[in-house]
Amino acid sequence: MRYFLFFILLGLNVHAQRYNTASSYLQFIDSNHEKVINQTWNYMYSYSLEPNLQKRKGQRKVLENVLKKAIRNIEKEIPFDANLQKAAVKYLKDNLSIVQYDYVQLLKVDSQDAPEVDKNTIFRRIRNAMYQLRMDYDAAITDYASKHDLIINSNNNQLAQRMAATIKIYDHYNEMNFLVQQIKMAEAYLWQDITNLSPQEFSDRLTDLDQTIKENQLKSHELSNSIDIKSLQLVYDSFSQSFGNKFMDHTGPILEYLEAVSLNDRTDIIAKTEAFNTAKTWFNLNRRDSYSSWSTETSKYIQDLISGL
Repeated sequence: MRYFLFFILLGLNVHAQRYNTASSYLQFIDSNHEKVINQTWNYMYSYSLEPNLQKRKGQRKVLENVLKKAIRNIEKEIPFDANLQKAAVKYLKDNLSIVQYDYVQLLKVDSQDAPEVDKNTIFRRIRNAMYQLRMDYDAAITDYASKHDLIINSNNNQLAQRMAATIKIYDHYNEMNFLVQQIKMAEAYLWQDITNLSPQEFSDRLTDLDQTIKENQLKSHELSNSIDIKSLQLVYDSFSQSFGNKFMDHTGPILEYLEAVSLNDRTDIIAKTEAFNTAKTWFNLNRRDSYSSWSTETSKYIQDLISGL
């Protein structure tokens, strides 16, 4: 999965009304962020378009080092405002956790006592933590500016525009991918311990999967209608159709086999085993093709949009 937060302070033009020292300190904080932002863009561009894994890892390592240096610079400087220093360091450290895939640190849970939860729940918690991190830092800057009578104008240079667009692209992808992962989880549960299920249990799981597909179809349109960039709706629709009527039609042999098993009719079980196995093969191929297509098309979506920035 692709998890990216990015840096919201895309360069600031700061004009002090009365407190030059307050302005200078904020400019110092921002100068460290500016270095991080530049390398973040290098890494993001490489991650999205560079096919060579080692080169992508190299850019990520450079970003880690730039983040660590920015953290050291801010920590060792005597702060004009301790609250801003604390907020800036926390923001950078949490971003470092994201780059290092240290989501336990980001979620602030003890790795020894991390709860056993499904991947979708973990993913949602990570996304929520990322959103909260952005909001907390924005609030810290706003509070600092208000406290020290500073006027902050967001920089709208090319890098700032690229980063803002990249945030939108990956946010949209991650939200749509969350819907896909929910379907993936529901479909995996459908087949869990399949030969020991009763026909009714299988039907209930099938109903749950169908409900998830329908609910997520509505959610996907809500997400697509809420953005001002090209959406993944057509790609998602194609994926969702893989679990439509044709999918449901192929469940007949599965139900017939489970019915024979529930009646312990060995002759009927043998007679229906071949159709059962054929249906399972179809579902396996459908699963492989649908998720492979989603991965390929979303990668192409990201590459096309990022390369056009």
